[in-house]
Amino acid sequence: MKQDSQQNFTPSSDYRLTLGRLKVDFEKRYHDPKQASIASPTDYEFLRTLGSGAFGTVFLRNQEMK
Repeated sequence: MKQDSQQNFTPSSDYRLTLGRLKVDFEKRYHDPKQASIASPTDYEFLRTLGSGAFGTVFLRNQEMK
């Protein structure tokens, strides 16, 4: 039995609905960005050096809880 209120979706219409929903979500996030938290090296406790090379040094640090 087929209900009269049931909608039949074609792949193209379902795709357009999904794109529309994603566009609205993207625009909402784009126009209302969250402020990024700024971290500095003093916010972390130095644990040890993992390695160093031509492009820099990699440290293992733990974030200090305030």
